[in-house]
Amino acid sequence: MSKAELQNWLLNNSGFNIRYNNLTIDSVANQFANLERECPELQESHDWNYLLLCASLLAQSETEQCQKTALRIAQYCLECGEASTTEKHGAAIILDSLANKQTIYLAEQREFIQTNYADRIPFPLFQEWTRRSLENTITLSNSTKLEINRFQHRFWDSVKVNDWVSVSAPTSAGKSFIVGQWMSEYIRLNPQATIVYIVPTRALIQQVQRDIESNLKTDNVENVSVETLPLQTSLKEGQANVFVFTQERLHVLLAAFNNNISIDLMIVDEAQKIGDNYRGVLLQQAIEAVVCRNERCKIIYASPMTANPQILLDDSPENISSKAILSEDIMVNQNLIWASQVPRQPKLWNIEVILEDNPTKLGLIKLQSSPVTTGKRLPFIAHSLSNPNGGNVVYANGAADAEKMAKLLYDLVGDDSDILTCQDIDNLIDLINKTVHPDYSLINVLRRGIAFHYGNMPLLIRMEIERLFSINTIKYLVCTSTLIEGVNMPCQSIFVRGPQKGHNKPMNPSDFWNLAGRAGRLGKEFQGNVICIDATKENVWKEYIPKSRTKFRISRTSDEVLSNSSELLAFIDRDNPRSENPEERRLEYVFSYLVSSFIRNGDLNSSPWARRYPTEQIENLNDKVSRALCNIEITEEIILRNPGISPVAMHELLKYFNDRTIEQARSVEELIPIPAESDDAFEGYIQILHRINSHLGPVFGRGRRVGQIALLIVDWMRGYPLSRIIANRKRHYESKETPIKLPALIRNTMKDVEEFARFQAPKYLSCYINILQLHFQQIERQDLNDRLMDVNILLEFGVSQATQLSLIGIGLSRSSAIYVSEFIANDSLNESECLSWLNENNWMANDMPELIKAEISTVLENKRY
Repeated sequence: MSKAELQNWLLNNSGFNIRYNNLTIDSVANQFANLERECPELQESHDWNYLLLCASLLAQSETEQCQKTALRIAQYCLECGEASTTEKHGAAIILDSLANKQTIYLAEQREFIQTNYADRIPFPLFQEWTRRSLENTITLSNSTKLEINRFQHRFWDSVKVNDWVSVSAPTSAGKSFIVGQWMSEYIRLNPQATIVYIVPTRALIQQVQRDIESNLKTDNVENVSVETLPLQTSLKEGQANVFVFTQERLHVLLAAFNNNISIDLMIVDEAQKIGDNYRGVLLQQAIEAVVCRNERCKIIYASPMTANPQILLDDSPENISSKAILSEDIMVNQNLIWASQVPRQPKLWNIEVILEDNPTKLGLIKLQSSPVTTGKRLPFIAHSLSNPNGGNVVYANGAADAEKMAKLLYDLVGDDSDILTCQDIDNLIDLINKTVHPDYSLINVLRRGIAFHYGNMPLLIRMEIERLFSINTIKYLVCTSTLIEGVNMPCQSIFVRGPQKGHNKPMNPSDFWNLAGRAGRLGKEFQGNVICIDATKENVWKEYIPKSRTKFRISRTSDEVLSNSSELLAFIDRDNPRSENPEERRLEYVFSYLVSSFIRNGDLNSSPWARRYPTEQIENLNDKVSRALCNIEITEEIILRNPGISPVAMHELLKYFNDRTIEQARSVEELIPIPAESDDAFEGYIQILHRINSHLGPVFGRGRRVGQIALLIVDWMRGYPLSRIIANRKRHYESKETPIKLPALIRNTMKDVEEFARFQAPKYLSCYINILQLHFQQIERQDLNDRLMDVNILLEFGVSQATQLSLIGIGLSRSSAIYVSEFIANDSLNESECLSWLNENNWMANDMPELIKAEISTVLENKRY
C-alpha cells in the first residue's frame, strides 16, 4: 500500500473518524463560553499517541483534507490542558512538517510549549526538523534568510523560471507576504524596473502602498519610488518605480503617456475580479494594453481558492513561459457553524458544526432576549457566541444595516463595556468630529468597543478602525462587502445571515468563501469560525446554503458576453443605445473593449484572445467593429483614452458640439467646464451633466438629482473636507424643505462621493473634455485648450491644488492632505518639496488631530525622512 493509499484509507477508517470527530467537536465547542454542551460528563479524553501518529502520516500529504486533519489534531493538542509536554512537542513537530512556523510561534507566545522546543526533542526528530528548516528557507540575493511554507516555496520556484504565473491559494496561505517578499527581491535584481500593482478597489491603494514601503524599508531595498498618482511626473528616472493602482487608474496612467510606457512587472491581486462585470472588462483591457506595449512584461495573478487559475494564462504572448499554481495548503483551520432556533423556544438556539457536509450538534445557547424581528437575530447570536476579547466580525448587507446592527450590539454589551480611558478611541472620535460630523453614530458605538466599516468612509477613519480591530481595542466590527474586496482584516469569527453583495443580490458561493477566508488569523488564532445564522432557511440563504468549501471558477465578463454574441451584435446594430439597464451597460463596455482591441492589434483576428473563438465569429465581430469605426469621427487616441464608453456615443456628443457651434452659431466657450472656484461653477456643471446624460449615457440621474450631483462635484473639486460637503448638502435639503434624516444624509453623501465624484464624474468629464478638444481642432480654436482642466485627477483625488495632490502622492489620505494644506502658503509644491516642508515644519502639527499627526509621521518614516 502506497503512502497516498494509506492516507486515504485512514481518512475513511471509522475508528479514526470517531476519534477525530470527537476531537473536532471539543476543539470547536471549547471556544464558546456561553455554549451549553450536551452531556459534558460523558466526554472522553483523547488518545493523543494514536491521534498524533495519524497526524504525522497525514501531514506528509499535499491534499487539503489530509492537511487540515493533521493541523486540527496538532492545534488542539497544543491547546488542550490534558496533553503532556511530550505530546505537545509532538504536535509542534507535526506543525513543523506542515511548514507552519507561525502557529508554533503562537503556541510559544501563549506558553503552550516552551520556546526553543526543538532543543529538547530526540536526535532523530531533531535531524528531520533541521532538514525541514533548510528545505523551507530560501536565501535572498542580499544573503538574508527567509522562512517560508510549502506553498510559498512553490510560488518562489515558479516565478524564477516563468514569465506569467497565476496562483490560487487559501487566504491564510500567505500569498500577500510571499508576493511582497518576492517583489523586494525582484527590485534588488532589477533596480530600474517599472512595476504596477493592481488592487481591486480604491480602499486598498494606500494600505498596499504603505505595506510595500514598509517591506522595502525592512528589506533594505533603497532608491524605489512607490506612487499612487497616475501622472507623468510620477515616473522617476534612474530608479525603480512601483505604481499601486486600480485598473481605472492604470488606464489614466496609460493615457497620460499616450500608451507609450513600458511596464516590466505587473501584479494583479484578486485576479478573479476579471469576471466582475464592467470593472472586469476594464481590468482585462488594462492588462492587454500593457502587454501590447511590452510583450515581455512579467505578470503575477493572485486569486483565492479558484478551481481554474490557468485560465488567466490563456492569452499570454507566444514564447512566454507560464505556470499555474493551485495550492490547498491550510495554515489555519476554519469551522463552518450553523445556528438555528429551537422550535417554540425563540431564546434557545441549536449550534452545530459541519463535519463532512453534515451538521453535528455542539450544544445550545440561550439568548438574553427573544429576537422578535429577523433583523435582531444576527447581532443577538453574534453577541452570544462572540469572543469578549475581540476578533468578532458581523457581516451586514449594506451601510444602513451596518449602523443599525452596531447600535444593537452597543445596547447588548451594556454600559459595563464602556471604554472610559483609551487615547486611541479618543483620537479616532476627535477625527470623526472634525472630518465627518459630530453626530455621526460611529462616535457613540466606539465608546463600547464597537465599530462599523464600509468602503465609502474616509480612508483615514477606515484604516484606524482596522488597526484598532487588529489589536482588539475594537471588539466587534460590523462590515459590508468591502471585506470581500481584499481588505486585509482577518478575524477569529465571522457572523453572517443571508449575505448579499449589492441591493437584493444574494452572495454567490465564490464571494461567500472569499469572505469566510478572513476567519482565522495566522499567527494570532489557532482556528477561525464562520457562523451562519438560519442556514437551514432557504428563504434566507436564497443563492447558496454553505456546507463545504467549494473552489469557484474564474470566468471573464468578456467571455460571458462573447459566448452569446448575438446580443452584442444586436446592440451594435442598434447604434449602441445609451441605457441605465445594467446588461446594456455591460454590452457597452465589451463593445468599447472590442474597439480598443481592434485599434491596438489592427483587427480582432490578431488579438490575443481571438484564438479562443471560432474564426467565423471573430470575422463577424471584426466586420461589425470595422463598420462602426468607419461611421465615426472620433480619433483612435480618444477611444483608447476612454475605455468603457461607446465610441458611437462619443461621436454623438461631437455631432452635438458641431451642431451647436456651427449650425446654431452659439458660443463655443459656453461648452468649457468652469473652474470649481468660480461663482457660476454650479450652474455650469448642471449643463455639462445634462449634455453627458443626453449623449454619452444617462449616468447622473434626472431632475433635481442632476443639481445635487453637480453641487457635490464642485465642492469636491474645490477640495472641501467631507464635513463641509455634508453640511452643504444638509443646507441644500433644508432650502428645498425636503426632510431627510442625518444618518442617511451622511451615508448617502459618502456613497455619492465614491460613486459619482470619484468614479462616474472623472470618467465622463474626462471624455467630454477630450471630445471638446477634438471639436476645438475641427473649428480651429485650439487656443481654447489652455482653458481646459485635468478634471480626471481633480475629481479622483478631490483636490484643487498641486500641493494637495502632492501630499496625497506621498501617502497622506485626502482628509490629512486637505487639513495640512491649510498651513502651507505655496499651492504648487511637488512631492519632494512637500516632504521637506513636513519635515521642517512639524511644529505646525501641534494643533492637528492626533491621527493626522500619526499619519504624517508614518509617511515620513516610510519615505526615510
